[in-house]
Amino acid sequence: MPYLLGYNLSPLSLNLIYQLYIYRGMTATQMASSLYTDQYLVSQEKSIYNYLGKLKKQQLVTSLRLQDSYSKGSIYYLTPKGYEFAKSWLDIQEGQRGTGWMKGSRGQFADLSYEIYRPPLSQTTHHLLLIDLFIRLNSLKMKGANYRLNLYASVTYNDGVKKQRYRPDGEIYLRNGRTYTIEIDRGTESHEQLRQKFKVYRQYFDYLTETKQNGIPFGILFVVEDKRRNHGIKRRWKNVAAAFFEEIGEHHEKVNLILTSANMLEQILSFEINRQMYENEALQQFKGIYKQDGWEEGQLYSLKYDDSLTELGYVYGRKNKGYDVNMLFISQPYETRLYSRFIKEWKSLKAKDIIRTLKNPNIIMKYVFYKWESPYVIDTLDHYDVNDEIKWAIQELALYVYDKPLANEY
Repeated sequence: MPYLLGYNLSPLSLNLIYQLYIYRGMTATQMASSLYTDQYLVSQEKSIYNYLGKLKKQQLVTSLRLQDSYSKGSIYYLTPKGYEFAKSWLDIQEGQRGTGWMKGSRGQFADLSYEIYRPPLSQTTHHLLLIDLFIRLNSLKMKGANYRLNLYASVTYNDGVKKQRYRPDGEIYLRNGRTYTIEIDRGTESHEQLRQKFKVYRQYFDYLTETKQNGIPFGILFVVEDKRRNHGIKRRWKNVAAAFFEEIGEHHEKVNLILTSANMLEQILSFEINRQMYENEALQQFKGIYKQDGWEEGQLYSLKYDDSLTELGYVYGRKNKGYDVNMLFISQPYETRLYSRFIKEWKSLKAKDIIRTLKNPNIIMKYVFYKWESPYVIDTLDHYDVNDEIKWAIQELALYVYDKPLANEY
């Protein structure tokens, strides 16, 4: 084995050091999954344990026995000596700044003090859940998806009164130019704690808006453990969505809160990447439904969200002497954007006086198109401290709503 910076290290040892450097701390099982995918052999995992033992003897790696039920064994992480070795080996320059994005050149990482860099040992389960998520993302090999830890996603700023800390658990950047923060949700936070979390978000978004800076994410991904997928997820979503609407203020119009389990992340991100394509597909599919029901060609009003996304709006048309007004949406299984868009479309309808000027208007219908799973439409948030506009939108959207799967496969 070659000597490198005074240490006798094999290629596997160097690979383990690199994994620990970019992820800050991992279990041996996570290292095996990261290096060999989920199909790794028992012999490969045993080999990792052996090499970790050698690295511990060289005082480059240390470990902490896990106390939580989430994962057995220990979390491994670099010692101060191991951290300095990694920075020298990876050519991290003194004082270097970096963005921390996992995919890309090694120059993406910053020269940080060990006290800042060391993994959060008081929150090991939270940290390891996030690492599981990143390993899953890496194994999916999604083109154009990048991600980084809270070490780099967090921001300290001065709101004019005192210093504040904005600290999501992580961030994902997609090739369409949109950023999503990550929040790992174990279902242990109370409603008041959830409110406080979104209050921190709102304060930072207010600061960015007031100082005319970019940085507000397109969405927030609330990721629950896979085992919670079929156990109380609707109840949890209602609680999380209510806390979001209670605290986020007007930012709900731009920031989409999405709840997902880790094993659905690939579908969720694929949907986000292809939103515009699905909008177009939903419109074409609706036109087919419209003609099949005997309606004449209606008038489409689309809503411009930003320079990269034109959303479906609403259509109305004539059948005999009556009229039908149809509001069109696409949606993830659990997302707040469905309600925010409903409010936006309703205001647009009222501004154009369409409903008032139509003769014999029929019921306003809502068509919600989806890709993999039918969206869950909340029936009421009356027992929460959300404003009257949100309460009204929640109740109104649930009336005369039809969910439709998108027909085409991509």
